[in-house]
Amino acid sequence: MFVRQLRETGHQQVSSAKLEFFNPELLAREIVDKDVPAEVNALVEADATVHSIWETSFNEAAESNPAGLRLPTASVW
Repeated sequence: MFVRQLRETGHQQVSSAKLEFFNPELLAREIVDKDVPAEVNALVEADATVHSIWETSFNEAAESNPAGLRLPTASVW
């Protein structure tokens, strides 16, 4: 689904995006599976920071294209 969303918004090359998306997912699963409290807490904090950055960028892009029904393309970011 992730790759399809990228392609639907006009992205042609998605290899680096897949690495950036899936590698952190694998790392997060490993951290959760090990269940080391300090590592889990650091993961939660990092996840919140990244989500905040993404949300701010997305909202700025959405405000610049309020009538558009499609997600913003890479050129907006």
